[in-house]
Amino acid sequence: MHNLEVVAVHIPKTAGSALIGILVRVYGRGAVLIYGRDTPLTDGPLPLDWIKPQIRALVGHFRFDQVRHLENGGGVSFVSFLRDPIERCISNFYHFKSEKEDFSRLQRLRRYEPLLLHMMLPRYRNVMSRYLAGSTESDFFRLGTAETFEDDVIELGTALGWRTAEDDSQGIYGQSERVNENTRYPQELRSVSRSTRKLLGWLNAEDVRLFRKVSATRHTGTPGSHNEEAES
Repeated sequence: MHNLEVVAVHIPKTAGSALIGILVRVYGRGAVLIYGRDTPLTDGPLPLDWIKPQIRALVGHFRFDQVRHLENGGGVSFVSFLRDPIERCISNFYHFKSEKEDFSRLQRLRRYEPLLLHMMLPRYRNVMSRYLAGSTESDFFRLGTAETFEDDVIELGTALGWRTAEDDSQGIYGQSERVNENTRYPQELRSVSRSTRKLLGWLNAEDVRLFRKVSATRHTGTPGSHNEEAES
């Protein structure tokens, strides 16, 4: 048994760092378990013994199928944020190029490859769909988007009883600025050609369908499976 209230599936480059900051301000750093920073990495389900009694929120770059066993009879609110797939790919690519970690020689050389060549690798395609594979929208308490992050996170916090925007005297929501934006390649981020963006959309067709479906659902309130085929 655990005391988790929130499990946040942090898809790379979808305002997750800002969400982590909000969770820490709400619950306190000692009550937020950040996967990969506070724990080892694993490809399987996250071990229950990682979830100590004081942990109220879990967040990190894990797939939904790695944490669905933490549901706890419906007592856990699963949340995640999506982002326009083409913008997410571009942001992720330049984030990779600007990282300062001690990569292998091959990874360091790959920093010089062009955007489309990089994005043709299967591991970088349809990332959002793979993170949420096996879930339906009804599995999530809130599916937001990076484009509407400020509004979505206020709705999330109000629904979870953190506090309303009007009562936010401690600035939980007001400090939700993007803390992980890439400032090293600003011009490149703005100058990706229309033809390249079209190819990125084709390479990430599953994510495009998912993003459109979730965006439409946010307006209609109609849940559905992520795995359903959307009309073209």
